[in-house]
Amino acid sequence: MKKTTMFKRLGATLTVSALLMGGLMGCSSTGNESVEAPSASASADAAYPMTYNYGGREVAFDKAPEKILTSGPTSAIYAAELAEQGQFAYRSGEFKDPNPEADAMGAKILSDGELSTESIISQDVDLVITDTFTGFDPKKVEEAGIKVIVPNSIVVHAKADGADSLQVPDESPFELISSDLRELGKVMGQPKRGEEKAAEFEKKLAQFDKEKPGKGKTAALLFYFSPEYPVMSVSNASIEGQMMERLGLENIFADEKAPYVEEVNWETILEKDPDVIIIKYGRTGSTFEEDKARLLTEPGADTMKAVKNDKIVGISNHNIWPTPAIIPAMQAISDSLK
Repeated sequence: MKKTTMFKRLGATLTVSALLMGGLMGCSSTGNESVEAPSASASADAAYPMTYNYGGREVAFDKAPEKILTSGPTSAIYAAELAEQGQFAYRSGEFKDPNPEADAMGAKILSDGELSTESIISQDVDLVITDTFTGFDPKKVEEAGIKVIVPNSIVVHAKADGADSLQVPDESPFELISSDLRELGKVMGQPKRGEEKAAEFEKKLAQFDKEKPGKGKTAALLFYFSPEYPVMSVSNASIEGQMMERLGLENIFADEKAPYVEEVNWETILEKDPDVIIIKYGRTGSTFEEDKARLLTEPGADTMKAVKNDKIVGISNHNIWPTPAIIPAMQAISDSLK
């Protein structure tokens, strides 16, 4: 995949599951009425029909999806958070991004890269939750009777990847994570689970907002896109930058216009000498130890405050998409500041 395409996907997305609750099908006590048994994966408080809105589009559900396929890390994280065992069936397009929660759900990896329209249609699924439309035609998938949705927290990346007709929501990434948990929970037939996870997410954010553990400290979030490319960073237009801001850290590249700063001036990093260095690792399979070792070979790295004071913290790429998985990353950074 081209560097530019993968970059648009950095930093960010959600999966959904909707479940069936009531209907008419089996015999009632009168012998004349029929009542449909709820889907095995739907909770008692699931309600259909319902409509999921994303990027200016509406997708109607009259029952919970039986089998879900996700494409992209964000969608897979949401599905693992909200779906029932067996409901989240397949996943793809995670590009070596580890997803232990999806592994625990038993979701089969169809491909580490993107899936084609034909490969999606050939699966026994009735819902696709995707980070982008790269690799397949959503209209053709829908014509085959498979619903397609995008978590609102990753719509901005789907649009950047070519889905020009999508409308980017006005809410912040953190607000969208909350709403995605609630709305995707309804889609998957788990409204109570979605509400509980959203409330838990909001409670933890409020705690970080109150404590501001990084107040008064400067920071740089650095990462390597691949072994071939030099060090890169983020501005506060990215979710990583907004994460640092919520923790009270002053991002040395906060005012850069682009969310991801591809052409980082290493001399600027040395000059600004941040108190804390956050290394985002794992995008292409690297470990924290590997990326930290590479960073320490940069000219003058050993003279930096963060290096001398051992204030280098690693956060997995898996925990920096716009999903509730960002909370462990924020906690790791917060703990390192104590």
